[in-house]
Amino acid sequence: MKARGAERAELSIATVTKRLVRIADKGEAKNDAPGLSVARLAIMDMAKLQGWLRDRHETGRNGEPLQVVLARAMQGSSLTT
Repeated sequence: MKARGAERAELSIATVTKRLVRIADKGEAKNDAPGLSVARLAIMDMAKLQGWLRDRHETGRNGEPLQVVLARAMQGSSLTT
């Protein structure tokens, strides 16, 4: 079941990537500032989708993801029991 879900996810990533390539190509073909801006944004979206770029995330003092820091803080709290 997980394999089928992974296949579908992979197909959707491929489909979205193809659409972003078309958008980038059309934007670049306009050869003006708005078109090039669209092309750049589409390329950035592709890079994020493929895992080449990550959005910035808040971190704790030691550079750990903030979710980990908060989870550790909550372990001693009565809210988790």
